[in-house]
Amino acid sequence: MPNPLTDYLTALDATPVADLQNRDVVAEFGRIAEVLEAAGDEQLARQARIEQEVMGASKSLEDKIGYHISGVRQDEEGNEQPFGWPETSAYGPAEYAYLKQRYQATSNLFLKREYGLFLYLRKQAGRPEEVAALVNDLFALSQAYFTLEATEPPTRHYVLFAVQNLALAFRIAASRQRDPAVAATLRPIMDFMLATQQRWDAARTGSPMLLGTFTSLVAEQLNLFREAGLLPAFLAHNRPLIETLRNTYLHGAMEVAQATAEVAQQAKLDARPWQLLVADYYEQLAAEALARDNSAAVSFTQQAMRLYQELGETATAERLAQQYQQLRTTFRLGEVFTEVPAAQVQERTAEIQRLVEQHTEAELVAFLAATPMFPTIKAVREYEQTAAKSLADMFSTVVQDKHGNPVQTFTTEPQKQEFRVLNAYGLLGQLAMQTLVQLVVTAYKADKLHASGVMGYLADSWLGQPREVREHGMERTTFPLRLLESGIQAIFQELDRWRKEETDDPDFIAATDSLVLKVEYVLRYMCERLGITTFRPKREGIVHEKLLEELFQDLAPHLDPEDLFFIRFYLQEKAGQNLRNRIAHGLMDENEYGIEKALLVLVMLLKLASYAFKPRETETP
Repeated sequence: MPNPLTDYLTALDATPVADLQNRDVVAEFGRIAEVLEAAGDEQLARQARIEQEVMGASKSLEDKIGYHISGVRQDEEGNEQPFGWPETSAYGPAEYAYLKQRYQATSNLFLKREYGLFLYLRKQAGRPEEVAALVNDLFALSQAYFTLEATEPPTRHYVLFAVQNLALAFRIAASRQRDPAVAATLRPIMDFMLATQQRWDAARTGSPMLLGTFTSLVAEQLNLFREAGLLPAFLAHNRPLIETLRNTYLHGAMEVAQATAEVAQQAKLDARPWQLLVADYYEQLAAEALARDNSAAVSFTQQAMRLYQELGETATAERLAQQYQQLRTTFRLGEVFTEVPAAQVQERTAEIQRLVEQHTEAELVAFLAATPMFPTIKAVREYEQTAAKSLADMFSTVVQDKHGNPVQTFTTEPQKQEFRVLNAYGLLGQLAMQTLVQLVVTAYKADKLHASGVMGYLADSWLGQPREVREHGMERTTFPLRLLESGIQAIFQELDRWRKEETDDPDFIAATDSLVLKVEYVLRYMCERLGITTFRPKREGIVHEKLLEELFQDLAPHLDPEDLFFIRFYLQEKAGQNLRNRIAHGLMDENEYGIEKALLVLVMLLKLASYAFKPRETETP
C-alpha cells in the first residue's frame, strides 16, 4: 500500500533549502494527514499531524513554542475564550520520541532546524552534545542561506533567513557556553560573523537588519568578542559599512551607528566619534524631513540638539535650538515615514516586468491569489524576535481610531508581543502592497489583466457554481458570481478611465464598498458549503447571525493560516486595516480610499475562490 507520508518525507530530504517554503510544507502535511485519516491509518495520520504542527508552531528563545495563529472566540453563552493553533502542549513521550527519530533520520537542514528547535525549547534535547548538534545545524543552515543570498535575487529574502538562523545559533551557544561541547561551537560562529561583516556590501538588500543584528550580538556577548580579539576589527569595519548604508537608507544607518556607540561605551572605548556620527545623522534626517514638509523634522532636530549638548558641542547645539524653536511652531506633530531605497525599487520593477512578460493572464491572476509578495507569519514573528525593543514596549498599547477613540488595548506581555507582530506585518505589508499595485498596473498596461480574466478565474471556482437557497419554505437558485461582478468591473472601468486620461484620480470607492461586504458573503457561503452553521442562539429563543470574528474561528481549521491571517488583518483586525467595520459603519472618508484597498479586497476574493470542496457524501440507494 502506498505511504504518502514516507514518500513526502523522502522527497523533502532530497529538496534543497532554496526550494522549501514553510507554508507549503505545513499545507502538504495537513493534506497527507487528511488522506491518511480518510484511509483509516490512525498511526501514520497522527505522525503527519505531528509533522504539520511542529512545522507550523512558532519558535523563539524568549517565548518558546507558540501558536501559528491565535485569537479569542465566544462560547454559546457569549464568554470569550482564547484559542490557538497548533496546540502542542499535550505532547508526551510518544510525540517526542517520534521527533527525535525524525531529527536523527533527516539530512535536510531546514527540517533539522524545525525538529531540533522544537525539542530544545520543550527541554527534550538539553544534553551538551544535543545542544551542540543543534547549534551546528543552525549555523550550517545560516551558511547555506548566505550562499544563496549571494547568487539569488534579493526578493527571495535569503539574507533574512541567514541572519535569523545565525543569531539563533549564537544565542543558544552563548547561553550554554559553560558546557565545553557547546562552547566549542562559538568561535567558528564568531569568526564567520566577522568574515561576513568584512566582505559585506552595505548597499545590498537587508543590510540594516544584518548590521543591526550583528551589532546586537556583539553587545550581548561583549566579553567573548573582546577576549577573542575580534572587537577592534568589528568596530573599525562597522564605520565604513554604516557610511555606505547612509547613502541608501539614512534612518537605518543612524540606528546601527547608535547601537555601535553603545557597544563602544560598554567596552569603555572612545564612543565620542560614534555619538557625533549619530547626532550628524539625526541632523541629516531632519533636513530630509523638512525638504518633504514632514513634521518628523521637529523630533529629529530635537534629538540632534540633545546629543550635541551632551557632547559639549555648544555652538552646534545653539544653532539647532534656534532651528527647533522655528520648526515646532511651523509643524503639527506627525509620524516618521521611511522610503524604500532606489536600488530596491529598480530591482522590484525589473522583477515585475519579467513576471508579466513571461506569464499568461490566467497565471498572473493565480499569482495574485497566492500573494507571494506579502510576508509569511513565520517570517514576521521571527523578524519581531530579532527587532530591537524600545522603552514603549514596557507599557500597554492602545489602538485608536482616527478620531482618537480607543478601540483595542494590548496589556499583557503575550498581547503586547502579538501587537508587535501585527505592527510588523502592517509595516512589511506596506512594501508588499506597493508591489501588488505595481504588478496589477503593469499587467493591466501590458494588456495581460482584465475584468474578464478575473471573472474567468472566479467562474472556474466553486463561486462560479449556482447556489441553491431555501427561504420561507421555498427553494430558488442564486448565482454568487453576479454579486461580485459589478464591483470587479468597477475597478477595471476606473483603470480604463485613467489609461484614457479621462481622470488623474480614479474613483475606487464604489468598488471597494461593494467588494468588502461581499467578502463576508463569501465567508458565510463557504461555511454553508462546509456544513458550518452561520447563526447562534441567544437568550430567550432569539437567533443571531454569527459575527465576522466567529466565522473566522469556525473557518480556521479549513483555511491556510497564511490566508486567514491576511484576510483577518486587512478585513477585521483593529490593529490592521479593519476595512469591513470602517466601511459598514461609515467611518471612512473619500481620501482614505484608493487602488490599494480595492486590490486588497479583490485578492481576498481570489484567495477564497482558490479553495476546492470535496463533494458531500450521499446515501447510496
